[in-house]
Amino acid sequence: MKWYQMGFNSCENCETPRNLFAFKDGTINPSENKLDKVAWVKDRTWA
Repeated sequence: MKWYQMGFNSCENCETPRNLFAFKDGTINPSENKLDKVAWVKDRTWA
């Protein structure tokens, strides 16, 4: 096997743990006052 990625609850000191589907769990969307720094969308009427 050339590489693999640990899945659910696989490490103790991970920044963001992974769920059973190996997606990062526990991440959140930025607050509205920080949104302009991290989302580069000029017209957010559709969002």
